[in-house]
Amino acid sequence: MKSTTATNKISLICLLFLLAGCSKKETPDSTEAKPAEEKASTTIALEGESLKLANLEIATATTSDSAERLSVTGFLEADPAATAIVTSRVEGKIIRLTPNVGDTVASGAVVAVIESEKLHEAQLNHSLAVKRLEAAQADLARRRKLAGLGAYGRPGVEDVRKQETEAQAALERGKSEVRSADAALAEAKSRLTSQEASVEQAKTAENLASSQVELAEKQVARSERLLTEQLVSRQEHEQVLAERAKARAGREHTQAEIRAAQAKREEVQASIESALTRREAAQKAVLTASKQLALAGQALTRGEAIYKGGYLTSREVAEAEAVVEQARISAEGALDDVQLLGGQPGDNHSIPVRVPFAGRVLERKATLGQTVMAGEAILTLVNPRILFAQLALFPSDLARIRVGQQVTLQIENRSVSGVVDRMGEQADEKTRAVKVRVRVDNATGRLRPGLPVTATLGSAAQRFVLVPAGAVQSQEGKKVVFVPGEKPGEFASRSVEVGITQEGKTEIRSGLKPGEKFVAKNAFLVKSQAMKSELGEE
Repeated sequence: MKSTTATNKISLICLLFLLAGCSKKETPDSTEAKPAEEKASTTIALEGESLKLANLEIATATTSDSAERLSVTGFLEADPAATAIVTSRVEGKIIRLTPNVGDTVASGAVVAVIESEKLHEAQLNHSLAVKRLEAAQADLARRRKLAGLGAYGRPGVEDVRKQETEAQAALERGKSEVRSADAALAEAKSRLTSQEASVEQAKTAENLASSQVELAEKQVARSERLLTEQLVSRQEHEQVLAERAKARAGREHTQAEIRAAQAKREEVQASIESALTRREAAQKAVLTASKQLALAGQALTRGEAIYKGGYLTSREVAEAEAVVEQARISAEGALDDVQLLGGQPGDNHSIPVRVPFAGRVLERKATLGQTVMAGEAILTLVNPRILFAQLALFPSDLARIRVGQQVTLQIENRSVSGVVDRMGEQADEKTRAVKVRVRVDNATGRLRPGLPVTATLGSAAQRFVLVPAGAVQSQEGKKVVFVPGEKPGEFASRSVEVGITQEGKTEIRSGLKPGEKFVAKNAFLVKSQAMKSELGEE
């Protein structure tokens, strides 16, 4: 009710003001053409009753501190550098999975246990390799003792040479197998290229058949309309239907050819995988044969030296030494296999899964009893101490902030302090916004990634002229204030650049200086007089 009464009073004052201005009698001079410079003047004159009714208030421009503020929305996210995906090192079954989503775990804590058949097999192989090494070492010690007692004659150099020849033959066979596997792989790749061409050819034929079916469908539709209008015979219509059936059968035939070609392509791909496996096995055989050949060469060198020097070391001792060396190589390889899978010699086939740092479980991607593959994710872990608020600002607003600046965030009705951590170097192609990241200390642990945030950003406080919001008027597309002229009742419009308006006050950034007089109240009446004057001149 008070607002309506105030509005009515203002309307009444404006009406009386206009009536008073219109009641002024025109003099003969007023009808004469005014000079061009007077028409261009922005001076507005109020006299007599008009000035009294306007009840204008003249004030002096003063300055005040002003800080421009901007609210930006965004969301919280975890620190990418403090987020880890905990995975399994080996294929196996999860037999223990303790933490749940939201649980806090210590650094290095065991969060899951994987039962692995591959580790079990590797443990067995290592155990057997160790036993073979121990047996070979015992046999070597026994043979050396017998040789010292003169139980053996001179070393059989020819037997050692035979071993070297056999090792050389095994090496050649391995190399030949590698070449054969390479040839098979090349042939399979060539067949795959040919089969890819067959698939593409079948797809082209299927596209043509589809076009023919589409044409046949159109012809059937046309024939049905003509048959309804008795413009074609039933026999001709049956012929069109037969053509459509033939086109459909052709399309089904080409689709079957595509499936057959794709199946053959899969067979060829399988043969490529087989050739790769075969080649890998052949390369391992070549490596083993190379080591055996080297051992045989060493044994031959020792045997020849013993034979020429007449030493008592026998052939049996040299052979035992070679067996020991081979057993040692096998044991070391088996140990590497166990450790590569995350186990230790003598342990069972269960592998503990540990977290790399202390944190909170953000996501649980596996369940108890599930079989996981090597590298498959089990948990997502995040350090909740540090979070980041992701904001998006337009380039025009970037001047308000800087890296290291304190920012106030509203998160779930709570005020939280943050620090600008990083500003993007590139704007989004669609929104033109630039990403700004604010670092938030989550020492209490109450904040969670994904929560919406509202950030209040602001520039440094500046000194601006502040005027009542009603003192600023729009005139010819510009913002103006009215300042008193040299004579009483005269006013001039002054173009100004305005800033933000808050709490009934408007910032004047340029156009009005501190200490200058201006119309602070009922400035719209001065604007009305100016508009009336312009209409009168027209």
